[in-house]
Amino acid sequence: MPRQSVRQVLLNDLASARRDLQLIRFQDLVRTAIDLLDSSSSNEDTDSRVSDSDSSISDMSSDSSLSDFTVDTLMSLLETSEASFIAGLTLNHQILSFENTIVALMDEVEKLRYLAARTKAPRAPQLQLLEEWCLNNDLKKFRHKLRVDPDVFASLVAKLENHPIFSNNSNNPQLPVSVQLAIFLNGVGHYGNGATTEDVAEWAGVSIGTVYNCYRRVMIALLQLHDDVIHFDPMEPEDQEERDRAKRWVESRSCSEWRGGFLCVDGSPFNLFQKPGWHGEGFYDRKSRYSLSAQVIILPHNLRIVNYVIGVPGSLHDSNVFSRTRIYHHPETFLGADEWIWADSAYPLLPWCVVPFKRSSTESMPDTHKIFNQHLSKIRVRSEHFYGSLKGRFQSLHDMHFQIQNQRDLEFANMWMRCCLILHNLILEIEEDLGIVSSNNEYMEEAEMWGVPLIHERDDDGEDFIGTPGQIFRSCLVERLIHRLRT
Repeated sequence: MPRQSVRQVLLNDLASARRDLQLIRFQDLVRTAIDLLDSSSSNEDTDSRVSDSDSSISDMSSDSSLSDFTVDTLMSLLETSEASFIAGLTLNHQILSFENTIVALMDEVEKLRYLAARTKAPRAPQLQLLEEWCLNNDLKKFRHKLRVDPDVFASLVAKLENHPIFSNNSNNPQLPVSVQLAIFLNGVGHYGNGATTEDVAEWAGVSIGTVYNCYRRVMIALLQLHDDVIHFDPMEPEDQEERDRAKRWVESRSCSEWRGGFLCVDGSPFNLFQKPGWHGEGFYDRKSRYSLSAQVIILPHNLRIVNYVIGVPGSLHDSNVFSRTRIYHHPETFLGADEWIWADSAYPLLPWCVVPFKRSSTESMPDTHKIFNQHLSKIRVRSEHFYGSLKGRFQSLHDMHFQIQNQRDLEFANMWMRCCLILHNLILEIEEDLGIVSSNNEYMEEAEMWGVPLIHERDDDGEDFIGTPGQIFRSCLVERLIHRLRT
């Protein structure tokens, strides 16, 4: 039935009910008047037995009774029915108020354009399967859903559960922190059709609004841990130990002369599933995708993040994005006199940034340059390993389903990416504390199953040449610095 017809029928019913109420009150008054007339007629029959001499007096009495009914009796009738009349008037006022309320509600319904009755969706939560998988030691299924081991998940809950965002004074208590974190990890760890809000809500047995609330609360709690998780200060003993471990790792993979390069930098796009409605062309990258670019600086031995830049449109070049990092403007806060970072050929050659030699379109590359590039790639490839592990674990970054229509949408997408980076470092820290083998390789191999190889351990250009990495590094680095000074 059309909306106007429904509204008109309802208003007509209310008007008819009001008229019926008024008619009932009028009929009650008429019945009372008839009863009084009947009683006066009976009095006249009784007085007819009196003598004829009193007939005139009886007629006068009769006339006097009728006149009393028409004036005094009617007044007394109104006085006796005053309470009922006031009650009826009050009821009439309530009906009018109810009618106004109905009209306001109908206006709201018309604005929402929703007239069909909403049926409650059946819910069959699968959260209890997580506990069964833990009891049965089926860790593969547990990691498939939450992207972490059960022990790591319990440690994450312990780090987040005391945050005030998870407490309120409402009569409707929040879900347990473990459930809210499980919902967030499920959403951030999948992409495509399996990561829609409806699917996550069906898996957890909650409403779609509850899923959004869980996302928001967990993200707020994670962002609070940012500075405690992502940091690097050479003056801090903990960071000094990490730097020494990274140098030892580089030396074991190359030579003692290369141990000063204990950081790696690389960029990667985080693809968007559709063109943003807000400055959309600015997000179009060189791979014909709409994306957000990220630059991350890591320690190569454990892939821990020390600095990053996110939220930059994918159309910008890696060197442009790298120029926005803190290490680019203040390298002394990360590096000493004989320290540098490793990068690929897309980055500028700087005294503290070592990049491979580029191929010439007219001349062949010298053998020493090929060997240098080959050994450099064995260290710098750890940046590729990092992105493979990050996107393999948090697969929502592989194809982000965010509609960027304004600045606020872009900020939410940035917070989503930032939470993934925080979780990456936090998981590495927890695994190290628990003595668990790092799960980076596992999720890196899972990312490789998408069909795009993420690991390139060798450079075939240098496989037939023999040379010491230290000798080649010294000669090639001096050659590059001299060339830079000349140009």
